[in-house]
Amino acid sequence: MKKLSSIGLAFVLVLGSSALSLAGCEMSGDESSDVERSTAADTALEDPGPYQLYIMDPVSIPGSASNRTVQTTICAPASEDGTQIAEGRFPLIVTSPGATMPRTQYRSYCDHLGSWGFIVISQSIIGNSGLFPPANHKKPAADVSAMIDWALSSDSGLADSIDADSIGVAGHSMGGKVSMLAAAADSRIGAVVGWDPVDANGPFTGRNSPDWSSVTPELMPDMAAAVAVLGETLNKRGGFFTPACAPEADNFQQYYEHSVNASLEVEMFDTDHNDWTDRSGCWPCSPCGSADRSFVQAIARRVTLAWFRRQLLDDASMDDILALRDEVAADQLAVRSK
Repeated sequence: MKKLSSIGLAFVLVLGSSALSLAGCEMSGDESSDVERSTAADTALEDPGPYQLYIMDPVSIPGSASNRTVQTTICAPASEDGTQIAEGRFPLIVTSPGATMPRTQYRSYCDHLGSWGFIVISQSIIGNSGLFPPANHKKPAADVSAMIDWALSSDSGLADSIDADSIGVAGHSMGGKVSMLAAAADSRIGAVVGWDPVDANGPFTGRNSPDWSSVTPELMPDMAAAVAVLGETLNKRGGFFTPACAPEADNFQQYYEHSVNASLEVEMFDTDHNDWTDRSGCWPCSPCGSADRSFVQAIARRVTLAWFRRQLLDDASMDDILALRDEVAADQLAVRSK
């Protein structure tokens, strides 16, 4: 991963697709996804859900300014014949990637939520593909709201498939911060999930810079959304040649500590900052974690899905799942809630 700042990776989910900007559609799914599993109790939440996938990629979505166009992948539940989005109205999720990371590093989350009946817009943050991530995090946060506007409009072709009262966002590291900024500014967002979210700024962005921003503690009282964070403390300090990828003063725990609404914190043990990506190695974060990446991502998929079902769909059966009692008993992680 090309990451030279203390800002982390980000993941933001947004729902939507446009017939005008749609470059390609495909139906994806294996035989197991044809099995009807109508309730969460029928299968483990980290496993694929009951729907085959309807994938739209790439989709260009208007951003928050006339000179901003966001490139995205949209994952949605497919109809039985795979030719369109399934009938019904589904929650909308917007996801954002981490610093210098493409949205492809988080495709597994897009697919997973789509298979469970969510419409997901996975964005590539504008200006996030070079050696340095964008200095201004408020602009991609505004883009999240612009993507929600678009998804709910007639221009997207998605409005009739979206439950406008059930909108969430998610992101990793810098993308987690972008998601929190969006949730603090947009009251339509009812739930947010951060994968090791980092409330840091770029190495050349001082407090007096117009690009500077901070979520915690300053904006947490403004956030109506329910907040769930998963994170690690292994990379809170960094090494001699490596940055603190999740500095202690700006890490996931700060979001939980200052949240004023329903909140969940999951601390993953022996995990490094990049374990939430699909393929990236731990460099330049140091030290590397010893936890199995597949375990980290399984917990992330389970918690993310359960949190969105609990907060957006009022599914109280998720409370027991979110307690993660077996993993706590095995000393693999720790859970706090309020």
